[in-house]
Amino acid sequence: MSTLSSKKINALKQEIIRKFPEFENIEPEIETKEITPNIKTMAKLGINVGRTQAQKQQVHIATFGTQVKADDGSAIQKVVRATLDEKGNIIRISHSK
Repeated sequence: MSTLSSKKINALKQEIIRKFPEFENIEPEIETKEITPNIKTMAKLGINVGRTQAQKQQVHIATFGTQVKADDGSAIQKVVRATLDEKGNIIRISHSK
């Protein structure tokens, strides 16, 4: 399994900070997974896989977490999760409210 280069991690951190400034000094936890596309889902999408084996793909999941103060003074856990492809390109960013 490949790992993300520090250049890709720094680019990801800059993108997260641009969208979510409260994560400026937060280091992500990075997990690498190998996924296989579901053949039935691919068929529903009209992608003809035939009898070939669906290709496995490696993704990296970076999780940023911090606590922020709410208007009433209570602490709220906030999480941002970024999914990256094998090359380190961002596929998706999701966050808690």
